[in-house]
Amino acid sequence: MSMEAVIVEVATRRHFQKEEDQSVLDSYFGSEKWDLVLDVSPPGGPAFRHAGRYKIARRLGGLRAINKRWRPLPGLALPVLVSADRKKVEVDWDAFVARGGIDQGEALTNERRTQQGTAALGKMLAKNPKKAAQQREFALAHFPNQAMEITTGVRPAAEFARSISSLVQGGALTEAEGNDFLRAAGLL
Repeated sequence: MSMEAVIVEVATRRHFQKEEDQSVLDSYFGSEKWDLVLDVSPPGGPAFRHAGRYKIARRLGGLRAINKRWRPLPGLALPVLVSADRKKVEVDWDAFVARGGIDQGEALTNERRTQQGTAALGKMLAKNPKKAAQQREFALAHFPNQAMEITTGVRPAAEFARSISSLVQGGALTEAEGNDFLRAAGLL
């Protein structure tokens, strides 16, 4: 039966063969085994958790992904085929690629990198009060205009929200000040 699943955990990666036994083509086009924990959602029924080892092509997505190694990530949605007894759950990788799963994975990776960058900036500001004070001064002077640019579509909203989040995490702005800027931009 065809169902949807979301990756909850990516435990480990296992190679099919030893690295030294791989040819150049194997390293680009071979497969790896990944231990995945999935939350499977049957239509009209309760979700269940399944853990298993899955074979995934290193270049999932074919030649367009020749320079990228695709990796499974927590939060990624997958089409799965489930046996009647729910003991066997197979990922339909062809359907995953056909419905844009590679792009979904890239977007998820980029979102996580952005979140990590926001958190890192916040930590840096928290450790450096002088820099936090400079950032505060800049924000108070320029964020009102930037908020207006967001309401008119001139400035990207996500970038503005990340900047505010970093400054609040780093102590350069209070949470109330950050929320005021988000409200002015129509984001809260």
